[in-house]
Amino acid sequence: MHKTKQFALFISLVTIFMIFFLINGCVTPAPKEMTPEQLQAIQDSIMQVKKDSLNLLWSLGYEHYKQHNYAKAKPYFRKIAFMDFMGLKDRRLEKVYSYLGTCYMQQKPEADPDSAEWAHLRGIDQLPDYPYNYEILGYIYETRGDYQKAVDMYTVLTGLVPDTSLYWVKISDNEMALDNCDEALAAIRQAATIDPQNKDILQKMSERQKECGVDTDEIIKSLEQLVKQEPDNVTHQIDLARNYIEILEFQKAATHLEAAIALQPENLTALDMLGNSYQETGQYSKAVGIYQKILEFNPDDVGALCNMAVAYSSMGNYTSALSRVHKAQAIDPTYGWAFITKGMIYEAAADKCSNASGKLTFDDKLTYELAYNEYQKATNDIRTRSEARRRIGYVKPLIPTKADLFMHKNQVRPEGPCYEWIP
Repeated sequence: MHKTKQFALFISLVTIFMIFFLINGCVTPAPKEMTPEQLQAIQDSIMQVKKDSLNLLWSLGYEHYKQHNYAKAKPYFRKIAFMDFMGLKDRRLEKVYSYLGTCYMQQKPEADPDSAEWAHLRGIDQLPDYPYNYEILGYIYETRGDYQKAVDMYTVLTGLVPDTSLYWVKISDNEMALDNCDEALAAIRQAATIDPQNKDILQKMSERQKECGVDTDEIIKSLEQLVKQEPDNVTHQIDLARNYIEILEFQKAATHLEAAIALQPENLTALDMLGNSYQETGQYSKAVGIYQKILEFNPDDVGALCNMAVAYSSMGNYTSALSRVHKAQAIDPTYGWAFITKGMIYEAAADKCSNASGKLTFDDKLTYELAYNEYQKATNDIRTRSEARRRIGYVKPLIPTKADLFMHKNQVRPEGPCYEWIP
């Protein structure tokens, strides 16, 4: 009986509690609204966590990447690529796909071009004006035999980097692989227009015309007839000169360029071609005069300054040559051709001095090393990377060895009378 009363009392208490809970407990109190400061603090905390995660992963991945240990770098860049960093503004997030693509391509012999393609395509989405992704994709498509896609990539690059001839050469090569002779010829001619001193391009243009059944002699005959009929037509004069340059007839080209400039003294295309033609025929003083005219019209023309430097260097006036390069670098410190030109000056001087003495001295080797260092800097400019690497391959065997450095511990610059001009 006692237990029954206790149980009844328990039931009564439970009932009272449930009624109280139903009346008061089931009504969820309205959440307290956060202030803008509190919301911002939470957002800042989230961003800081993301930033800390990115810093850690990037540090670990990039350290391996710098050491060319792509297999170890890849997992860290993959994590960055697949993690949620939405809202975090950091340039590294835009470049991570480029680095990841390089990791896929460089893991020899397990190179993974398909994954590299995916990574670089994502890189283009993130950073559409960054040339490197297009360059690697062009290479991937070209080696795969997907020539039209390669043309598409290199065509974008001609817009992003308009003053380099390399991508026009690439377009020409891939158009030829597609049997598109007209497009291939147009591309290689554009390359020659941008880089009229490049004998490799001129040689390729001559070969391409033969491959496409173009008779250069017939073209020249037709243009000569047009010039006779319309001697005051500047376009005909320049076209004829360009065709003479294609077959390396620089003196004949100069004659028609001089005629064009007499008609249009401010025609910068004709002036540039004439300066290059004078250089090719050893008329360096005339070339300097032409480049000076270009600079009178456009004082910031870094190309004209570098061409003038080459002309001075060819005359053995290395001090004036360096002075023009330094002016170009003051205008554009990243201009790759300035580094190439400076390297060419050092290389030309070392060639001249070593040939004069009949042996390769330590001073000569140090000067070749100066050239080597300039070419290394030029690899940072996508416009000059290919040419810089070619020149590096030539001078690298001529720079001081460890044994040379050991034998001349206290000398770090050329000291002989042949190199007194080097600052």
